Amino acid sequence: GYARDIFDRLIPRAIRRPEEDIEIERILSVVSNELDAGQSFPDSVQAGVIATLCSPSFLLHFEKADSDEFRPLNDYEIANRLSYFIWSSMPDGELFELAEQGRLKDQKVRDQQVERMLSDPKADAVIDGFATQWLKAHEFDRFEIDNSLYREYHSFENAGLNSAINSEPLEFFTEILERDLCVLIFLNSDWTIANEDLARLY
Repeated sequence: GYARDIFDRLIPRAIRRPEEDIEIERILSVVSNELDAGQSFPDSVQAGVIATLCSPSFLLHFEKADSDEFRPLNDYEIANRLSYFIWSSMPDGELFELAEQGRLKDQKVRDQQVERMLSDPKADAVIDGFATQWLKAHEFDRFEIDNSLYREYHSFENAGLNSAINSEPLEFFTEILERDLCVLIFLNSDWTIANEDLARLY
């Protein structure tokens, strides 16, 4: 009974949705087998925790499909998609509570949550995650500036220039995101983001 209490609290957090009876019974059977083999209660619970954290439902974003046809996402799936896209992390208490209440299917509620999540410091993850991948920022330094042709670029006075150039597209993305601007600005803007080093170069 004590083990069930432990995993009744742990499993929904680990799999980011309410657990099904079969899921908790599988974990409790691991604990029971360990106890039957003579392991202590803490070691048996540890084996159950390990089994939980090795579950595909913990490791993967798992959305069940009953058929090949499209189906609407349920509230917990919406909460996970929002949270992992914006925060690169699991939903917080408020998202879980709204999912439990079935309110995340409401567009207005989702919009409010997106606003709330973007105002949180954890929203920096959407820059480090999505924007960096989308703009392929990790590939910027593959294109080296020829030292013999552009010696001034490599001079001591311009020591921070390369970093500023690499940061410019990500800062531009951040500005569009924070000001809720149109994505077409990526194609036709007449402004950019620059620090002193970059402005001097331009």
